[in-house]
Amino acid sequence: MPEVDEYQATQHIRQNEQYTSPPIIAMSAHASKEAQERSLQSGMSKHLTNPIVCERLIETLEQWGVSFYRCLGSYNDLLLFNFLL
Repeated sequence: MPEVDEYQATQHIRQNEQYTSPPIIAMSAHASKEAQERSLQSGMSKHLTNPIVCERLIETLEQWGVSFYRCLGSYNDLLLFNFLL
């Protein structure tokens, strides 16, 4: 949706009653207090800043009951995921 930014997309998702509770995590180079507040005010669950540390992302996902390791097929998948971040 190129005509919609991340904040508008989050608001659209949150307006749909089916999608009010899934975590939406901002991963951004913008580390200012204002950027973090804007993410949270738009309805995002958390604002992580670059560099994204794999362990911190996993901890964040697990706060909402998302078992990251269940999503991975093997230890090699975790290594690849960490490399991609």
